[in-house]
Amino acid sequence: MKRLLKKYIFVFLLSFFIGLFAVNSSYAETTVTTEDQLQTAINNNEDIVINTNISITKSITIPNTYNKTIKLTGNSTLNMNFVGDMFVVQGANFTLDGGVINGNENGRAFNIFGNSNVTVKGTTIKNASTEKFTKKIENGSNTQKYSGGAVTISHSVLNLENVIFQENHSKAVTPNPEKAGDPAIESNGGAIFSDNSTINVKGGKFLDSYSGTSETLFGSNGEGGAIKLVENSVLNIDVFEKDGQEIRTLFEGNHVYHTDGNKGGFQGGSIEATNSIVNINKTDFIVKGGFDTGGAIKFEQSGTKAKHNKITNSSFKLVGGQLPTKPVASAYFGTSGGAICSEDSYLTITSTDFTMENNPSVAFAGGFIDIVGSGEFNLYDSKLTGNGYGWNDLSKKSAKYGGGIAFENNSSAKSHIKNSTLSNFTVDHTGAIISVGHRKPNEDSYGNTTVDLLIENSTLTGARAYTFNANSAGAGLYIAPNSNVVIKGGSITDTSANYGGAIYNKGNLTLDNKAAIKHNGTTQMAAGIFNDGYLNIHSAEFENNKKTDDAYFSGGNHQFSNGEHSGGTIYAKKDVIIGTDATFSTADKNDIRVIDKKSSVILSGARNSVINVSISEVDSEANDGFYGRDFVEKAHRHVGYLVGKGLEKADLKATYKPAGAESYKPTAEDAKNFHYVSKTVEADKIADVSDHVGTGLWDYVLNPDNNTVVLGQRAKMVYHTNEPTATIDNGLADNDPNGQKLEQIYTFYDSGNGNPKVSIDNVVATELTKIDKEPTLDGHDFISWYNDEAKSKPLDKLADSKKYDFANSTFTKTWSANATSEITDILNVASKNTLNTYAVYEKTPEKTSIEVKKEWVGEVKETTVKVQLYKNGAKLGDEVELNEGNNFSHKFENLLVKDTETQAQPNVYEVKEVGEADGKVSHGENSYNVEYKTENKVVTITNTHSPKPVPQPDPVPQP
Repeated sequence: MKRLLKKYIFVFLLSFFIGLFAVNSSYAETTVTTEDQLQTAINNNEDIVINTNISITKSITIPNTYNKTIKLTGNSTLNMNFVGDMFVVQGANFTLDGGVINGNENGRAFNIFGNSNVTVKGTTIKNASTEKFTKKIENGSNTQKYSGGAVTISHSVLNLENVIFQENHSKAVTPNPEKAGDPAIESNGGAIFSDNSTINVKGGKFLDSYSGTSETLFGSNGEGGAIKLVENSVLNIDVFEKDGQEIRTLFEGNHVYHTDGNKGGFQGGSIEATNSIVNINKTDFIVKGGFDTGGAIKFEQSGTKAKHNKITNSSFKLVGGQLPTKPVASAYFGTSGGAICSEDSYLTITSTDFTMENNPSVAFAGGFIDIVGSGEFNLYDSKLTGNGYGWNDLSKKSAKYGGGIAFENNSSAKSHIKNSTLSNFTVDHTGAIISVGHRKPNEDSYGNTTVDLLIENSTLTGARAYTFNANSAGAGLYIAPNSNVVIKGGSITDTSANYGGAIYNKGNLTLDNKAAIKHNGTTQMAAGIFNDGYLNIHSAEFENNKKTDDAYFSGGNHQFSNGEHSGGTIYAKKDVIIGTDATFSTADKNDIRVIDKKSSVILSGARNSVINVSISEVDSEANDGFYGRDFVEKAHRHVGYLVGKGLEKADLKATYKPAGAESYKPTAEDAKNFHYVSKTVEADKIADVSDHVGTGLWDYVLNPDNNTVVLGQRAKMVYHTNEPTATIDNGLADNDPNGQKLEQIYTFYDSGNGNPKVSIDNVVATELTKIDKEPTLDGHDFISWYNDEAKSKPLDKLADSKKYDFANSTFTKTWSANATSEITDILNVASKNTLNTYAVYEKTPEKTSIEVKKEWVGEVKETTVKVQLYKNGAKLGDEVELNEGNNFSHKFENLLVKDTETQAQPNVYEVKEVGEADGKVSHGENSYNVEYKTENKVVTITNTHSPKPVPQPDPVPQP
């Protein structure tokens, strides 16, 4: 029994050790020290350890049967000592872990294709290059692949975990095609070239890689200094997590062959993505120059409306003064898009910082971001900070156009900038912060730029667009024709330009949600907004936007019209729509300038607060500068100069229509909140902001014909009772002379087209219109209103010629040489446009009255009869009808006892029945005897019916 037990124990132990040996052998790692051993281990599908340096003299093939790990310990290095691809990977699914791959400028590290899935961890890949690759002629064409200095990948997946790519590059200069019709031979992707593949990057670095060019130097120059993506490739970049720490990915010093513009290619200093998708998170880019467009990234026809390229939680720093010198020196930093260029692509950037160091500057457009063509661009919760700004300091410029962001001419992108801050920019042409299109120097062409941009709750601050020859515009924002921009909330502050300090608008611009335009300046014209397009200020706050007071720049006044306002708040070359919820500061030089018959303020609602409005006081020319020539003003001050009108639906031309903007007719109350400001008209000729009744002053008034707001002035006719005890309804105390007076205010609202047009209490009137009230003086009757000769002579007997001639002694006929010409100055400064007329009275004459009554005798009477009053034997007045309705009675009153004080005998008044003669009257077939009886001024007329005699029969003859 014991021997049997020992046997079982032995068998068990033997089986255990055999099994243990079998398990261990299945996980065994093969250590190799030569390239042949490496190839053999790969062919045997073994996990491989390399703990020494190995010289690689031929390509290592990794077939689709290999799915293990190749681990390089420490700084073990695979040194490439031949021209070609170190690893040729076809369909394999394997991992390379650690160590160094040194291309030694001889060849590339990986050629991956055939649905491979390769993971590289913690490896440094350096000095890989296709520089020494020679032509590969097949059927008479060169089919050599020069792109991808370190890696070329096709239809596969590459996972990079904390990998460092350092000083890799594609061939510096590729040969021309062998024959006509062959495709261009390109040198893209200094580190990686991806065709229809997915690359997942976590952590790691891409340092000082570059792409090449071609012999022709046109049309096929290398793109993607570090990475080039084509044909539905996907690039995902995120952090590498190790021991609870996040290791961000870094791209630094990558560039293309050299800086050159308009040569084709030379795009994407670090990454160029064509027809691909890029997702980047927590990645840092440091750009030192050496590119045409897209200092860090160039997107071309990449992304879709449904699937944007995305950049989040990342940073872009542009560094000046460190231009690349390999393979040839770059002459300048870059052409456009210092950080990013997006062409016909879809891109969203979120929570990302853009900064500049040591004054980098692109030669053309987009100091940080350049948008070209169509697609979409969104910028959320991000910060863009430029080189700074200073007076006349172009050393800090970051671009010619769009110091922060540029939308190039012919762009049609849809864009949304939200909760972002863009600050400290300088340009020497347009859009120090954002330029939506641009005007090329000495050209009028803008292209068909149809950008649709929404700027929401964002801050644009600290910027200058300045050139000594005044060729810069729109420090905060420049908008070319046909583009639509909406600003909701946020602010534009502390900007200054030659023209349009905050905004230069030739497109369609709407301000809403209390957008703030504050503390902006200009050296020439329009500190706030220059408008030569569609401008709707629906809800906004304007404060302290004004031209510099520097004497060199006309002392803060109009550049071309001596001494006049420059449109500090807004220079309106075209109409400006203003909503109820828009407010404007009214400090000196904070004006909206409008040009008669060219521009005006269009109210979309009641004007509840004051706006300063200036006009072109005299016709003026400009200069031939391509901004200066916009300021020709063929308009001059006159009564009727249009400054405001009401909104009509047709005025809302932009795509965005704010809620509440609707048709509106201005009122007289609206006109009161238009304040006329002028620097060339004497202050004592301008109505105070709160004065809406003063005469002999320029003021904005309502035109009641069409409910517009125009420049006008008021005049006054003063009606004096001319006697201390005389009164008139609603009369005011008067001391010139003592008594009472009524003041009739006329508003002149149009002139120059015949007789001037006037209103009284905003109702159209005639110049002059005599009041319908008459003064009263005890014991006297009012005769008429007289001219100045009647002053203090209320009881004098004056000739009728001294009566005031209201038809011909009007304001304009009194003071103007031609009453039908334009009124271009105050009608009469000395009198404050005031005319006077004086009441004259006569003693009230003694008056009497006569009452007439009609009585009837007999059974027959009439229903109506007429009577006539006679004075001194002559008819006085009209016949009066007596009837049952007035009880056959009437009273003649206010009959003068004497016509004049000198009349010797009193007047004799009689009343007779019409038709009565010799005491008889007939009414139809009825005849009456008429009797008059006068007693106590009552005349009683009695009609007694006189029947016709009854005919008697002839006497019968007596026999």
